[in-house]
Amino acid sequence: LKGTDYISVTIKYVEAVNEGAIPKIEDSWAAVVESQLSNGYSRALKAYEDDMKKFESESIPCNEEELERAHKGIMQAAIEAFLEITKGFDNQEKQEAYDTLQENIEQIYEAYKKANNDENEEKLNDVINGMYRTEILNKEFNSVDEYMKAWNGFQDKFLSQTDSYKRFEVW
Repeated sequence: LKGTDYISVTIKYVEAVNEGAIPKIEDSWAAVVESQLSNGYSRALKAYEDDMKKFESESIPCNEEELERAHKGIMQAAIEAFLEITKGFDNQEKQEAYDTLQENIEQIYEAYKKANNDENEEKLNDVINGMYRTEILNKEFNSVDEYMKAWNGFQDKFLSQTDSYKRFEVW
């Protein structure tokens, strides 16, 4: 137990005595467990959110594999933090808090995946539109063969200069 946990138990005892009741150890202990689980959950989820925001500001848009690797590493650190804060508690409430933490982390990750996909698509659209203007739109062609050669070159250049899996969807 930490100092704050002892204070919480003491407060429960004092409240019970002041109300004329006999303090119940089970009730006090349940309050300590709930407090620790809530603290562990909150700190772990905040750590995940903070680290993903940092990754987003430094690396998004990125390819899907990079995002997934970052998510897995950051999620693992958050879960380890939760387990460290809640060590010594092995009960149904801990399992429920752990499951909820994982579910909420996955929901946050899905939002990052969508944002990353949207940003990748927007970036690729900008690239393809800019290349189209310079490679095709502003040129004159004397024959269909000349146009097709330029078009194929444009396509090859676009596909070789972009690395996102979304490039095929945009193309």
